[in-house]
Amino acid sequence: MQVLNTNTSLVNPFFNNQIKRRIAMITKTNKTSFQYLRKLLVLPLAAIIAILFAFSYKSQSNKIIDTALEKPVTIVIDAGHGGNDPGATSADGTAEKNITLAIAKKVKALNQNGNIKIILTRDNDILPSLKSRTELTIKE
Repeated sequence: MQVLNTNTSLVNPFFNNQIKRRIAMITKTNKTSFQYLRKLLVLPLAAIIAILFAFSYKSQSNKIIDTALEKPVTIVIDAGHGGNDPGATSADGTAEKNITLAIAKKVKALNQNGNIKIILTRDNDILPSLKSRTELTIKE
């Protein structure tokens, strides 16, 4: 019955003062110049790491996109409002219907591609019905 008479402790002996002291003696360096050098090298290393993560590399490729159209394309621009529907009105009294019509006409005038046909749902101050707009898109 020797097993029952063993003296085992419930506390791990690692936490005893003597073991802590021995580990501290093994890892401690007595040379102050080495400690100073180690602290001095941390600054440039931290700066290099910060610089590496501060910039991102983006692949720059000069891809040329061919915008030539193989077949004609029809674009319908609906200049909103018109006629008795002025839309929103600005502080100086300019109606939204006039601005949208001017922008639509300008876009049509800027078209220089022969394969792009631009159709306006209205080119004067009228209010086309929804049915006439859809018929225009189906017809073209």
